[in-house]
Order: sequence, then C-alpha cells, then structure tokens
Amino acid sequence: MPATAVQVFGPVAVDPGFNTTGEKTLLTMNTTLPAGGKNVIIVTFMPNRDFSSDARGKFRIKKGETILYETLVVERLNFGDDTSKPVVLYALDSAPHGNDVYTFAINITQAGTVTGVVHVQGMVIKADDAAIAYNTSTVTIAPGTTATVISLNTGYPAGSKVVVLAYLSGH
Repeated sequence: MPATAVQVFGPVAVDPGFNTTGEKTLLTMNTTLPAGGKNVIIVTFMPNRDFSSDARGKFRIKKGETILYETLVVERLNFGDDTSKPVVLYALDSAPHGNDVYTFAINITQAGTVTGVVHVQGMVIKADDAAIAYNTSTVTIAPGTTATVISLNTGYPAGSKVVVLAYLSGH
C-alpha cells in the first residue's frame, strides 16, 4: 500500500470534560488529501496520570456523522491508578471524496468526578489500497501459550509493498 501523502494532526492537549456525559471531540482532522484511493486514519490518546476521573466510555473515529470505528468495550478513560498507556485506534475510509474531515471523539457514558488535560494526535495516510481487520470479541490467551487474535486475507500481487500495523489492547 504505497502512501501517496500523509497529514499529521497534533500533538495537542485537550480537556474533553470527563465530568459530563456525551460525545466530546478530541481532535478534528481537516485533510487536503485528494479523492480516490483509501484513507487510513490513525489516532492516539494518552491519559494523564496526574488526575483520576473514573469516567467511562468509548473512543470513536468519525467522518461526519458516520462512525468509521468505535472501541468495542466501555473503558475507564483516565483512571489515575492505572499505568498511563496510549490508546491507538485505526480506521479506514474506503471512499474518500477529497478534503475529508475526520473526528477523533470520546463518548462518555459515565461521568467522572473531575476532568483534566489529555494528549491526542492523529494521522491520515492516503494509499492506493488498504485493508483493515479488527476483532469483535475478547480473545483470552493462557500464560505460556500462543493464539491467533486476528487474521486478514488479502489479494495483493507478488512484489507489492505492504505495511502491517497492529495494536493489542490488554485489560
């Protein structure tokens, strides 16, 4: 999937309002990428260990009102006793019109006790072709064993340049 262009957004610090419920925009990505091909959207959320909100919700990547990807489980969004680890999300826009706008959002379903600043960043990659797969259920892997978490069959011709990105979220 040879990239023909990449746009990076952020990093920025944002206070989404963990102490109220509802969808909150973390990052808006106004692209100047042309129509055609496929757009791969990658976003990161870095919690802030300096405060504990105990808010819960789901992360989303949207194009307009269409949700391109949403985390499958309700997560503790900024719990101060947890080790601060980034959340990484991927989404695929199979039909970019050109100058597309993507939103990285958080839908807070349980308000926390306080709010505070977190860090977010995003990237949109224009590619000739791309494919995405993600698991829709929990995979439990016993200690000392191996297991397949997800697989993706593609039909790229021999000699193609292929990039594979993977992210595993453990709870």
